[in-house]
Amino acid sequence: MFEKLKRKWLQKKLKEERYAFLFDIPPADEYVCLDTETTGLDIKKDSIISIGAVRIVKNRILTHEAFHVRVRPKTELKSESVKVHQIRACDLEGALEPEEAMERLLHFIGP
Repeated sequence: MFEKLKRKWLQKKLKEERYAFLFDIPPADEYVCLDTETTGLDIKKDSIISIGAVRIVKNRILTHEAFHVRVRPKTELKSESVKVHQIRACDLEGALEPEEAMERLLHFIGP
């Protein structure tokens, strides 16, 4: 009961109606696992360059419902990070702006 009231209260405070779906009741036994790649490990300076996600329902990984986007970094790629994730600057041509990538991710995740 408290959770339902809290959800309604938060939804009323929502400034952008397009995100109202985030307050729907989430499906039972469903999770989303996320993976990101970044330009480095400094949260104040580095940027996300890749986001991957997969839906898990009733302990089954639904690989056919995977999500993946490349994100335009606000900082330069470092050679040390390229060695880890194998993503080069040329691989990020046509990458999404961070805001667009986050919005698509939220729609994939849902409530």
